[in-house]
Amino acid sequence: MATKSTSTTDFELRPARLSDLSAIATVWTAAFFDDEIIGELMHPHRDEYPDDVYWFLLRGIRERFWDWRHRFMVVTDDGKVVGAADWRRLGRGGEKMELGRGDPRMFLQELIMAYEQAV
Repeated sequence: MATKSTSTTDFELRPARLSDLSAIATVWTAAFFDDEIIGELMHPHRDEYPDDVYWFLLRGIRERFWDWRHRFMVVTDDGKVVGAADWRRLGRGGEKMELGRGDPRMFLQELIMAYEQAV
């Protein structure tokens, strides 16, 4: 028997915007800080340098955000990002979404990657 929810929270699921990237990294840092791979294996000194996990995740998010095979989705609660997902299209369908070398949108991805390597 289904029960009626008494929650007054209205969540919104929507595509991520450029302005959401930092919030996505914050949510994922909280979610994966003690994860076996992201936390323990990749960041064994995360207790001493907790911001390293955030910056690592933000770097990957920034790079993948401009890859048209990826689709970032966020869940918001009163405008605040409280959840996020990164969906990647693989196979022939993903190949069809790749941008050609002459596409000006490729410049954005290359610029972000160059910036991340310089910092």
